[in-house]
Amino acid sequence: MNGKAGRYPHMHPNDNYEQPRMLFRKVFDDAMRQKVMDNISGGLGQCRRDIQERMVKHFYKVDPEYGQGIAKRIGLPVEQPRL
Repeated sequence: MNGKAGRYPHMHPNDNYEQPRMLFRKVFDDAMRQKVMDNISGGLGQCRRDIQERMVKHFYKVDPEYGQGIAKRIGLPVEQPRL
């Protein structure tokens, strides 16, 4: 192959949490938020504690209400973990 290759800076404004944040905040209504937190916490509640703690950090990054809702449902302390 011939030609030049280049590197370009990432210009897209989204991070890994932007789309689920918009889904949780803008698309879901209050009832749907409760249902999704109930659904996720049902499976996550069966996992080892270290896995629960790691996953809850991601839910907090999506939205604090989401992280708190999951943490409360699976019996983790509700304060926001250090991210």
